[in-house]
Amino acid sequence: MPAWLGTAGQWPGLPLLLLLLTLSTVFVFAGDRGTFYRPGHHDAVTANYLSVAANLSLEHRLLGFYTQAREADGTRHYQAYNRFPVGGYLLIKLFTGPFGDNVAAQIYAARMLMLLFFCGAAALAYLSLSRLTDNRWIALTATAFAFAAPYWLYYNDMVAIENAPDFFGAMLAFHGMVVFRQEGRFRQLVVKSCLALLLGWHGYALLLVFVLLGLVSELWRERAAARPAYPLQRVLVQIRTGLGRLVKSRFLALGVVTLLFGGALLSFNLVNEYLAFGGERELSQLPTYRSIKFRSSLTTPDRIPRQLFSSQPGQPNYLEEQFHRIGGLSVPYALSGFFNDWSTFPLGDRPGQSHILGIAATGLCLLGLLWARRKLLWATLFLFGFAWALPMNNYSAFHDYDSVFYTGIPLTAISFLLLYLSRPGGRRFIAAFAAAALLLFGVSSFQMAKVGYAAEAPKLRKVAMADLETIRHLTRGGTVQYVGRLPELSQPAQYYLARSLRARNQPADFIIMPLRLDLPELLTPQNRRVFLYRGGPGAAQRYIDH
Repeated sequence: MPAWLGTAGQWPGLPLLLLLLTLSTVFVFAGDRGTFYRPGHHDAVTANYLSVAANLSLEHRLLGFYTQAREADGTRHYQAYNRFPVGGYLLIKLFTGPFGDNVAAQIYAARMLMLLFFCGAAALAYLSLSRLTDNRWIALTATAFAFAAPYWLYYNDMVAIENAPDFFGAMLAFHGMVVFRQEGRFRQLVVKSCLALLLGWHGYALLLVFVLLGLVSELWRERAAARPAYPLQRVLVQIRTGLGRLVKSRFLALGVVTLLFGGALLSFNLVNEYLAFGGERELSQLPTYRSIKFRSSLTTPDRIPRQLFSSQPGQPNYLEEQFHRIGGLSVPYALSGFFNDWSTFPLGDRPGQSHILGIAATGLCLLGLLWARRKLLWATLFLFGFAWALPMNNYSAFHDYDSVFYTGIPLTAISFLLLYLSRPGGRRFIAAFAAAALLLFGVSSFQMAKVGYAAEAPKLRKVAMADLETIRHLTRGGTVQYVGRLPELSQPAQYYLARSLRARNQPADFIIMPLRLDLPELLTPQNRRVFLYRGGPGAAQRYIDH
């Protein structure tokens, strides 16, 4: 038996090296990622975050907004998207800034940043699992299987804080939790948790589960510490010792510190929005405040129904949708059977047999927790996806890219399954699983890289992007007005023209239309899909009438 196949062999870093080499295929197989090539959430969300990062500046006190309009008197109005911590936006700005006016290079650089976060999250998951399972090859197998899922490979280059960067932060905090429980190093846990919150709010779902379960476990240990003769006296002693334990608990300290740190980040956003709107809006009308209410389930749009079960046509069944997402994360893309019959999203628009797989994966986690060591850590990894999704009702059923936060379930389920199988199967058995997992990831990555490139739509979108690049240079410093619609191109156009000012209550300097009119006012006769015209009083209506 080769020594390096052991858990403490001569090459302890070999599994991590193999994992990183396999993860690198997402860069090797990357296609033309310097443009918008996948319609739906993938392109719309990418354009939104790129626009916010493009507008991020000290001049606006790091306000996150994606468009701005100017009144006739010079007053500016912002459409803010300030609800996430500024750390992720700053990183996108750092990667895209050096490319100046080269929009294609900016898009490509931002997508590569997302892939780096994706690989970093997988590496952190592996490092945490190798500690939890005491077996690097099991950790390698579980990580490769989980991150080869259709949702991950489809959305891993979508430019968004609430995707790969946010999950990287969650895995960073989880690694800090594992080290804290095994080595007692509390300071590194606090630092990693705060860094996670700089990248997004999903870390709070992880922290909520860890802190609550940690406090419960400490109180449970104190329950039998004192055994007075009288029941009432026993209860009083337990309450007193329990409160004393809570006050001194590092779990509570972690919760308080991270709440204060996140509160400071959120306060910065709220104050910034209030100042940007000139105090003309109440706190309850600020975009970030309204987002908080929605994401904490205090308000819910009509399109996302509240009920867990729904028998009405057109309304999603919440639980079935969530298990559908979990099932989609529990099988590599190469085994999902969807690369031959691709739908809009990785597993189609409606749940099929995948929700049965999701139920099975969840049940395996619950069974494994009954006999697993380090229950607190395993339960945290397993439950934090639910802790994020449940308060928001059908939000993560509606936004399918948000489903990647259930990745803790396949990581836990596969680890438990392999720990059980490793007893009769031995090391060679686990090594075979590891090799299969690496191969499946590579094949899945290759197959997913081809999705979206053969269709005619991406080619037409590239033509429109080239037109918008021309318009972007011609409209610099002026006000613009849009007439008509370009299907699936509203957000990409928004990014290309992020620094342009929309005219409000005044004639625009330029009119942008998806129709070619042979008029003297046409400034871009060489364009093919999007055209620029001279503006002025009544110009837009004249073009419409024409």
